[in-house]
Parts: sequence; C-alpha cells; structure tokens
Amino acid sequence: MRKNNQQKQPYKIAFFSLLGVIIAGFVIMIGLMFAGSRTPVSSTTDNSSRQAVDITLNKSQVNDLADFYLDKIQKEQSGSIKYRFQVKDDGIVYGKLKLLGADVPYALSFTPKVTKSGNVELDANKLSIGRQRLPLRLVLLYVKSSYHLPQWVSIDPAAKKINLNITSLNGAEGINFKATKIDMAGNGKFKLKILLPKE
Repeated sequence: MRKNNQQKQPYKIAFFSLLGVIIAGFVIMIGLMFAGSRTPVSSTTDNSSRQAVDITLNKSQVNDLADFYLDKIQKEQSGSIKYRFQVKDDGIVYGKLKLLGADVPYALSFTPKVTKSGNVELDANKLSIGRQRLPLRLVLLYVKSSYHLPQWVSIDPAAKKINLNITSLNGAEGINFKATKIDMAGNGKFKLKILLPKE
C-alpha cells in the first residue's frame, strides 16, 4: 500500500508544478503588459511629484492589448503551455496544456479591484483543469513557495488574492502606473495613470 502511494507522488508533483507554471505565467504576462524598463523595484517609490498621463481603456481594448503581448511572448517561448487572457464579466486566463500527450483545457478566473494606493488586487474565483475544479488556496500556496515571482507581485493564499504593486513596478527611474478605476460592467472601463519618471 505504501509503495503504491509513493508511485503516485511523482504525478502529484508534476500536476501541481504544471498549475504553478500556469499561474506564474499569468502573473508574468500581466507584468510584461505594464513593464517598460528593467530598473529594480522599490516598494517605497515616491510618485507624488511625477507627471501623470491618464488613459482609459474598455474591455475590447484590454483584450486586444493582452492578445498583442501574449502573441509576442508565446512566439519567443517554445513551451507546451499556450494561454489567452480575456476580460468578460471576470478576468479569465484560459488555454490548453499537454498532459500525458493529450491537450487538456484549463481556466483561471479572477475579479480585479483597485486598492487605495492605486495598485491592483486580483481575487481568484476558480481554477479548473479539464472538468476538475481545484482548491485555489492550495495552488496559490504552491506557486508562492515554488516560484520566484517579481518583487512587485505578492500572493496571499489564505485570502485567495494576488496583489500587483504597479505603482512601484519599474522603480524611481522607470515608468510606473496607478490604477484609478476598474469597472467590469458592460463594455468596461479601466482607468490608469502612467507615472512618468522625474526629470
């Protein structure tokens, strides 16, 4: 009996590793959409004296932007995981991955919110691979402990949240962002400020 459990263990490790890659890939994709420079991130970036440029996007524009960056990223990488990002009533990352030679669909849905500081908080709603729904807390805990995520990303598995510190994304010398509104209703309204570096 014990030997049988030990034989199943490698499949569990491979399965959760795959889930981790999906979530880590999604977080990195969000970062690449916002990132401009490679300046190290400081959690205390002072944005108060920066010039700001306001931009407003709707769901269709966010989806087009995500498609553009994801196409670019996935052409540069050769991997067995392909994914798309789409904003509907929730944000959804979905695609197919190769698992034991078969294409298996997966989907992660989340609700984005603006924090008081202008950062973005993603509340994870559900994660499924094939027809199986998976426990989000366990998967997020695995990602947090197993993957080296950018400094501006933090994961709270107990609360099922991913926090994106976009106000300090590129440090004091880089271009940062501040979210002012995320409205998922209808066509959607996503308002951001582009925080330009000090001269």
